[in-house]
Amino acid sequence: YKSFTQVVVLGSSCFVPFMQLSPPNRREVIEDLLDIRIFSTMNGILKERVKGIKETIREIEYQFELAKNKVEMQQSLIANLNEQSNANVARRKKEIVELDGEISNISIGVEDNLKLTKSYEKSLIKYQKVDTELSQLKVYESRFKDKQKAFKKEYKFFESNEHCPTCHQTITANLRNAKKVEITTQLGDIDKATVELQGKLTAILKQVEEKSTIVSQLSDTQRKISDAQREINWRKKQIKQIEDKIEEATGSGSNVKKEKDKLKQLAKDGLKVEESLLDEKKVRDNYNTVTNMLRDTGIKSTIIKKYLPIMNQLINRYLKELDFYVSFELDENFVETIKSRFRDEFSYASFSEGEKMRIDLALLFTWRTIAKMKNS
Repeated sequence: YKSFTQVVVLGSSCFVPFMQLSPPNRREVIEDLLDIRIFSTMNGILKERVKGIKETIREIEYQFELAKNKVEMQQSLIANLNEQSNANVARRKKEIVELDGEISNISIGVEDNLKLTKSYEKSLIKYQKVDTELSQLKVYESRFKDKQKAFKKEYKFFESNEHCPTCHQTITANLRNAKKVEITTQLGDIDKATVELQGKLTAILKQVEEKSTIVSQLSDTQRKISDAQREINWRKKQIKQIEDKIEEATGSGSNVKKEKDKLKQLAKDGLKVEESLLDEKKVRDNYNTVTNMLRDTGIKSTIIKKYLPIMNQLINRYLKELDFYVSFELDENFVETIKSRFRDEFSYASFSEGEKMRIDLALLFTWRTIAKMKNS
């Protein structure tokens, strides 16, 4: 209907001129005139087929993955059955004996270290108050130093001052001498006490060092016990895994030959599915090729390119016959370019109604001529 109106109707209220159509609608008119709409119909049918082939391939791929998984599971089963032979069971029992021997050796080491731990803990009993005594002696040492500092400061005061700096009274020589003798005596007592204190500190520090050594040895021994326990647990876990495999082997009634025959059948089924998948993919590839041909840029574009120069030539000829001297050109997307004799560009909307009517007439005559050329 659109194409018919473009060829025989002009000036009707229900008629939309070619120039007022959108580029896709213009393409529809031209495709109809050139009798190439069949390719668009083909493309529509092809899209449905492509959709169908994609769904088919997706389903076959799922079946192929399923077949592969079945084959892999069957192979794994046969490998397990082979592994569950008598020779493997004997080897595993030997491994258990070896692991038991290792556990026994490690356990002996653990017992020795436990005895050492008890010995160290017993030795630490006599060092329980060492830290407290050391702390007290440090306090006494600090106090002695403070007293020495204070006495020395007082001694220096009486040695250097003859008058009291606060009340400005005279300090007699006898008082100063008496005070210095008293301070010297007290300093002597503190020195004696300091020497005695240093002796006690030396003894306590030696005990602290002995305690630190024992604590370090105890920590080392406990770490060795912990490491040994981990080794024992790891070997017990290995033994449990080996025993589980032996149980699985001896408790299985599967027939290896029967399972191998089943594997062959699964492999044949998988090959059939794979062949089917390859065939469908070949069809899909063919459809992709045809899709490229049926696009607007494919066969239709090639045909339109053949006709475009003729169309543009006819349009310009009819415009000239209508005394409308412009250069009118449609491109492959049916978008117009209108230039004046001075090569200024215009749009269809910029012309008067009479000029628009001449363009519409020129296009109408052109489509009639193209229709005659294409048909009998």
